[in-house]
Amino acid sequence: MSLPSISDTVSLIITAKQPCAVNGFRLPVVLAGDEAWASNIAAELIESAAKLLWLGEGSPEGVEPQTFATARTWLGRELDVVVINAYSGLDVDGLGAVSGTVRAGGMLILLTPPLDGWQNFVDPEHAKLAVAGYAAESISGRMLARLARMIREDEQLLLIEQNQPLPAPPKLPQTDVSSKSVEPYATIDQQQAVEKILQTLPQENPVPLVMTADRGRGKSAALGLAAGQLLQQQNIRIGISGPRLAAVEQVFVHAAKLCADAKIQRNRIHLSHSRLDYFAPDELIREQPPLDVLLVDEAATIPAPMLAQLLALYPRIIFSSTLHGYEGSGRGFALRFRQTLDQQAPGWQAITLNQPVRWAQGDPLEQWIFRALLLDVDLRPALANSSPKEALQIRLVERDDLLADEVLLREVFALLVWAHYQTRPQDLRNLLDGPAVQVVVAMRAGQVVATMLLTDEGGFDQAMAGAIVRGERRPRGHLVPQSLALHSGFEQAAELRYARVMRVAVHPQVQRQGVGKAMLTWLATYRRDVDVLCASFGATSALLRFWMAQEYRPLRLGFSRDQASGCHSVIVARPVSAAGENCVEKMHQRLAQSLPLLRREALRDLEPELIDQLPAEFPASLMAAQDWLDVRAFVAGQRGFDSCLLGLWRWWQQLLPQIQNRSQSDSNLLNAKLIEALPWADLVEKYGFAGRQAAIKELERAVARLLESYKLTDYG
Repeated sequence: MSLPSISDTVSLIITAKQPCAVNGFRLPVVLAGDEAWASNIAAELIESAAKLLWLGEGSPEGVEPQTFATARTWLGRELDVVVINAYSGLDVDGLGAVSGTVRAGGMLILLTPPLDGWQNFVDPEHAKLAVAGYAAESISGRMLARLARMIREDEQLLLIEQNQPLPAPPKLPQTDVSSKSVEPYATIDQQQAVEKILQTLPQENPVPLVMTADRGRGKSAALGLAAGQLLQQQNIRIGISGPRLAAVEQVFVHAAKLCADAKIQRNRIHLSHSRLDYFAPDELIREQPPLDVLLVDEAATIPAPMLAQLLALYPRIIFSSTLHGYEGSGRGFALRFRQTLDQQAPGWQAITLNQPVRWAQGDPLEQWIFRALLLDVDLRPALANSSPKEALQIRLVERDDLLADEVLLREVFALLVWAHYQTRPQDLRNLLDGPAVQVVVAMRAGQVVATMLLTDEGGFDQAMAGAIVRGERRPRGHLVPQSLALHSGFEQAAELRYARVMRVAVHPQVQRQGVGKAMLTWLATYRRDVDVLCASFGATSALLRFWMAQEYRPLRLGFSRDQASGCHSVIVARPVSAAGENCVEKMHQRLAQSLPLLRREALRDLEPELIDQLPAEFPASLMAAQDWLDVRAFVAGQRGFDSCLLGLWRWWQQLLPQIQNRSQSDSNLLNAKLIEALPWADLVEKYGFAGRQAAIKELERAVARLLESYKLTDYG
């Protein structure tokens, strides 16, 4: 039997593509074999493509190859063909992202090693998963093995394997062309969504609207079309908010289409006495500008506490969010935010857009991407016949079992998606291939009702621990020991061995039944081989109360709010060994003594309910050995001002009685910051510094000069 030629292969692909173009579909093509063979076929296929993107090496002459790092700049464009050379590494986040740039009738062509051996391929992307102590070459290929399986199982995908007979053209779904929208709408769904918005907003007692859709359904355009009509009809001030201005660009584009006579800027449309303005979420909360209507796009990417504040400030409000997308899933957002809406705005309404704008419903490429990257996972309802009294089965799950059992994998990943709305395809890869990751499940009546992800950290030798404290080394993948050692100044913190709880996700229908507590109780028995059990998360009153009830003590509070959660991050720990107990107690006590000072500085905006739960004791002024290390670290620029504040304050308290007139300028500066706790902006203005960093540098120099001039011996 003769093997198919390259021309026969190209002819088959072109033939398979034709009905896709007629029906508004996009064709996924996989060329599995030697890199040169696959690249040659792809090169012939793109000859007639007017707009194309080639990711990875092996592009033909005249086609400039791109990397996944630059591929983000292509988002928003419509391309005829996207070629991804997986021999150069397969970025799964990037795969999901660029798939959305392929227009109806176009193709995504994936070049892969032979599928049977793809899992043994040392993917360059494995470097993203590698952590200190594990080489990239040691990363498993479970994600690649799963992708190979998803390719083979998909009947709507065209798989061509080197040295194998050509397959039949793929089966395509039926299309529904019974209903069509009218201009300016792209779909009936979009038209109905805009009508719903315009009907609801003028009501005397308006209720919030929540508009959700998968990626590519035109929800941002719907917001823009609604805003454009509102601007035309009346004198109105509309605010549009989102994670950043670029994220709401399509809102302005579509509003501008309906406002030809308006003055149009990137962040504003001004029509007669009506305006549409962009506001950052924190700006809205801080300034509270008067608005008749507030539109919030990509709401799932904005911290939940901010959304709740916006809901309280603006009764005429519309939230819009992506449900399934490469940036992270909004499904968890939709489920959790429902609880906030029920409490703050009973009677709120929901709108869902289902029809794609740029390709037909049931598109083969979208369907395969959703299945392959688990963008389509949803929580299964908890079994109705299960009881809180029914015994939980808690066990460690081998990742090979996750690979072999698609139902189990989907249940686990669905819980993770629900628990954290920024869960992305790369998190799926880390779940399957992360070198230090362990997966624990809790099952009731045969169903997964909770999952917990663990990772091992720390255990560094004394030399590395010292380098971490000095800020010279930052070993990848060791969040807690690195953070504690660097910011708390304890070398021992980097030497201890940790089991860090990365995620705990409990099915919403079985929460408040002791499931999370049972998992942490199990963990305390299971991981007796480490010094410390720990976790890091965005601190809320409820979460902190839960962890402290399980005997975890707070050791460090982040000085700035996390962009994802809107909260200060907190590290909590439960010692296991004697060495762990000794170090944890020291760091816990140091946090307690630092908090009264930090609340005048970096943590001045800390929520009162958190303050009530955190340990706090006004520090004695007598210096200890750790304080001296803080002062030296600050002068050397190894650690920040806030991290060293307790030591600096104690040093200054003891030094003040010795200060003479010749040190007056340094004394005034240190008094302003350490005694009066003058905010950085005020300090900069008072002393004429160029900015905060300049002020910090001058503080370092002032401390250094006084250290040289005045000797303190009464410490430690």
